[in-house]
Amino acid sequence: MPAIFPCFKSTTFIVNTVHRIRLKTISLTILGLMSVESYFKREDEVEAKVYDEVYGIIKKTVGDEDLKFLRYVGFIIFKPDTVARGIAGKVAAEFKKREIYVWKPKKVYLTGEKLDKLYMFVKQKYANTWWVMEKVFRLAPCIVSLCIGNPKDFPHLPGRIRFEIGPTTPAAGKPGKIRYDFSGSNRIFNVVHATDDPAACVREALIFYTKGEMKQAIKDAKSYALGGKTPQYEVKDETDKTCIDIFKIIAVFKRRICNELGNYNEYRDSTSLFIDLLEQEERVIHETTEIRRRREELSPIYKREYELSIKMKEELEKNIRRYARKPGEYVLKIKVGSLIGKLESLITALKILSSEREMAKIDMDRLLLEMMSFGIVKGGWEETLLHTTWAVMPQMIKDMKEAKTIVL
Repeated sequence: MPAIFPCFKSTTFIVNTVHRIRLKTISLTILGLMSVESYFKREDEVEAKVYDEVYGIIKKTVGDEDLKFLRYVGFIIFKPDTVARGIAGKVAAEFKKREIYVWKPKKVYLTGEKLDKLYMFVKQKYANTWWVMEKVFRLAPCIVSLCIGNPKDFPHLPGRIRFEIGPTTPAAGKPGKIRYDFSGSNRIFNVVHATDDPAACVREALIFYTKGEMKQAIKDAKSYALGGKTPQYEVKDETDKTCIDIFKIIAVFKRRICNELGNYNEYRDSTSLFIDLLEQEERVIHETTEIRRRREELSPIYKREYELSIKMKEELEKNIRRYARKPGEYVLKIKVGSLIGKLESLITALKILSSEREMAKIDMDRLLLEMMSFGIVKGGWEETLLHTTWAVMPQMIKDMKEAKTIVL
C-alpha cells in the first residue's frame, strides 16, 4: 500500500486524495461497523454464549471506532507439516503476493488445552476421528499468525483467505489455491488453517495473542485500510526439511513390502512384476507435482498394482490349501502356518496402498501396528501420515468426487 500522502504536487491532488479516503471510510463504515456485531451471532446455543463473550471482550478492548476495521484482519496457522517441510516462508510469501500480510507470527506447539480450545466446535463434529489431531500437532511446532490484508470483493478478510486457500481436501482444489499448489497430502496435512469469519478470527487469535496485541493489530489494519504502510513481518523456513508427500511415502511403503515379499520363493515372480509397476509410479511422482496431473498419470498404474495384489492374495490362498492338504511334513506346516498372517497382512497392505477406496474400508489400526512390527512403517511422520490419510479417506473421496478429481 502507498503512504497516506506520498508527495503532493498540487492542491487538486490533495483534495482528490482526501475525497477518496473519505469515500472509502464511508464505505468501510457501511461494510464494517454496521455488521461487526452480526459476525458474532450464532444459532447454536453453546456457540452463541461463547461468541457473545468474545464480542464483549473485543468491543471493550478496541472500541467501535476502530472495530469496523476488523474486516481487514484474519487469522491463520501454518500447520506442523508446513513447518516441517520447510515451506512456511514460501506460503507466507504467496499470501503476501495476494496482499495478505502476516502480523507478528509466533511459533508454538499446539497440543492439549490450546488445541481443544482452537477446535472446540469442530471437535464435536469430527469426534470419531479427533484422535488424529493430537498425533499430528505433537510432531512439530506450527506458526500462528494474525493477518492484515485487502478483503477485495469479500465481506471480510477471513472469507477471502478461505477462498485463496481452497477446500479442506487439497486434491479437491485447483491450481491457484494455496493448499493445492503446495501439495497438501490430506484433510489434516493441508498446509494451513484459517478461520471462517472475523468472529472466529478473534476467538482463535485470543488463544495466542493478548488483548493488547489484538488491539494493535486492528489499529495497524486501520492504518493499512486508509492507505498506510503494509505489515513487514516475515516467516522463516526451517533448514531441516521432512518429506511429507503422501504419494512418495506410499511408494516407499510399497517398496519395503516388495523387498520383504521377495524373500519368499512363491512370490518372487509377482513381486518382480509389482516392482516394475512401482518404478513407473516412482517416476511419475518424481516428475509430476501438480496434483490432478499426478493422479491422472498414477491412475492406470495404481489399477494394475491393485489387480496384481488381488492375484497375489489368490496365490496365497492356493499355497495355504496346498500345504495344508499335504500328507505329513508336520514341521514344514508349522513353519508355513507361522508365516501366513504376515504374508496376508503384507499383501493386504499392497492392496489398500494401491486403492483409496479399499483404504477407506480397511481396519487400519490393526494393519498399521502390524506394518510397524514388520518394519514397513516407521514411527513419527510416516505412521501419522498414513494413519491420518486413512482416517479422513471417506470424506476425501466424497470431496474429490464432487470436484471431479480422480480417486485412485
